Amino acid sequence: MRHNHFLTCLLFPFVSISVTLVAAEPEQRQAPTSATEARDINGLTLGDHITKVRERIQLSHLGGGDFEGREDETYYRMAFTPLGRLYHIESTQPIGRFSVDAEFLAQLGQRLTSKYGPSKLQTANPWRWGIVEPVTMYGDINTHMETNWAYAMLGSEGPQVTLQINMLDFRILWSDQAKLNRSPKSEAQKRIRF
Repeated sequence: MRHNHFLTCLLFPFVSISVTLVAAEPEQRQAPTSATEARDINGLTLGDHITKVRERIQLSHLGGGDFEGREDETYYRMAFTPLGRLYHIESTQPIGRFSVDAEFLAQLGQRLTSKYGPSKLQTANPWRWGIVEPVTMYGDINTHMETNWAYAMLGSEGPQVTLQINMLDFRILWSDQAKLNRSPKSEAQKRIRF
């Protein structure tokens, strides 16, 4: 699990920094709507409201919009927008004690491709999906950013082989942040005197 934990430590601080520092909006243009064909992990779908997720999984609050929970043997870590919509899902599922071989990787790759579409990586482990879009940050900085991504990889917890799938869509977060910002922004504009 050390390798998976390391990735989690790298990814979650990035998400926290992005939530705090990046107020970005995807530019309006024709773009893929999703990095993956399916937008769920075991039926937990990006954009689901926290009340829907809680009907299925008992969640523990970690701070901010971050929660964790278990369903059967699968561990989930999730992040919700200020309006309660799911924009980040990470799952770790123990799948058995065995030696991973090329045949297993090929079969898993076929199943992942069948659900999520072709991986951007030409490797058997990990698998990765993502879309890069032009965004405007802080109101006037135009750049390109991976707004929606997912990955799947095999890891281990001791002798147990695990499958970790991680999916994130910043656009869900930014949309809800923009909704919450409309009224305060309008009020601020009314207060300006010079």
